[in-house]
Amino acid sequence: MSQEQLQRVQELIASGRYAEARAILQTIDHPEAARLLETLTAMEQATSQQPAEDDRQPGATPGGDLLTRLQQRRREVERRAPIRTEADGTRVYDAGTYQMLWDCQYCGTTGLLGLTHRFCPNCGAAQNPDSRYYPAEDAMVAVENHEYVGADLICPSCDALNSGKAEFCGNCGAPLTAAARAKTLEAQTRAEGEKFASSGSRDVVKEKFEAEMTRVGVRKPGGAAARRTPAWLPIALIVLAVVICGGIVAALLATRDTSVTLIGHSWTREIRIEEYAAVSDSAWCDSVPAGAYSISRRQEVRSHRQVPDGEECSTVRVDNGDGTFRMEQRCRTRYRSEPVYDDKCYFTINRWTYRRVATAGGQRLEEPYWPQPALACANQVRLGCEREAGRSEQYTLIFRAPEDGKTYECPVAYDVWRGAALDSRWNLEVGAVLGDARCDSLQRAE
Repeated sequence: MSQEQLQRVQELIASGRYAEARAILQTIDHPEAARLLETLTAMEQATSQQPAEDDRQPGATPGGDLLTRLQQRRREVERRAPIRTEADGTRVYDAGTYQMLWDCQYCGTTGLLGLTHRFCPNCGAAQNPDSRYYPAEDAMVAVENHEYVGADLICPSCDALNSGKAEFCGNCGAPLTAAARAKTLEAQTRAEGEKFASSGSRDVVKEKFEAEMTRVGVRKPGGAAARRTPAWLPIALIVLAVVICGGIVAALLATRDTSVTLIGHSWTREIRIEEYAAVSDSAWCDSVPAGAYSISRRQEVRSHRQVPDGEECSTVRVDNGDGTFRMEQRCRTRYRSEPVYDDKCYFTINRWTYRRVATAGGQRLEEPYWPQPALACANQVRLGCEREAGRSEQYTLIFRAPEDGKTYECPVAYDVWRGAALDSRWNLEVGAVLGDARCDSLQRAE
């Protein structure tokens, strides 16, 4: 690989012309060219996930070996790229790995490092994973090049801590097939611009005692002594509520049979009348109906669109269970609602519209008839003309209950209404609580 070719490739990469640099490297049969090509490919793949800005001045030639610079650039791009994107669009970035803290329960030494100090450097006591806690943000100790292999394994024979990938205990040699994993603390979250506080030194003995008291019901989860609630009480309250609600529903649905006497008839017939008139209306200008006239338009808000407006970020620290915790920055795009304007048209259009109702009716048994409305220029379609737009009719029987004198009205079909004689006896169900007539139960008495 000649110096001229290397210089040319270097210039192309410095100016961001990766495709041309790739084309030159592919024509060179040299191990150095192959390594450069492989690194350039990996960098382009990382850049495609999240482009990184180049801080170099245009035309400047960076120092150092070209392969080293490419690898460094690749690492920078990968650090800026999210480690994952969740289903709701949240981008999660790696913010480093740090050591948990723990306090020795035997000699009282505090602030020991969860990964570095597996044993107390003061008295030699083994670390209890249950005593780990998050440090304050100003006291965090970073772990470089951390390889996470899972939560620590607790030897079932000697309680010693072992790496998550260990097969045998490093202290006593016992197999770790049935070993339990170290428990982890709940994740902590802080908003952007805030700082984490320490989760606090832990008294493991006290925590276990309070957990047991809570389990047996002597203490509430908050720490106060609990008054034991009989186990049957919640069930009894639920049953009582169901019984009460069921009783109310049953009472509203309950009916009683009532013997009633027919004391009257009534009927109504109506004809709906429309007029062909000029009416004002509006619509979006891309959907104005045919026949519209005197059209004017103006800009109005038709909809809203969500426009990206920065992002909202928070930081989470998650207990890894191996004496470390990872920091994750979680960012979601923030949107603002922006109006979308369009042309709204206002116009006049001729159409049939409701005008009035012609009504006929009576309060006795007679031959019903339809009203005879006078229609303006009937059977014509021009402004001011009228037409029928539908007919409706209703026939009602009026009853009285002899025992209490209450009256009830029930709509019925015309043939039933026409054949019902005054003073005839009928059976009718009436609501036991509200006293309303259930007209679907109406029947002639035998």
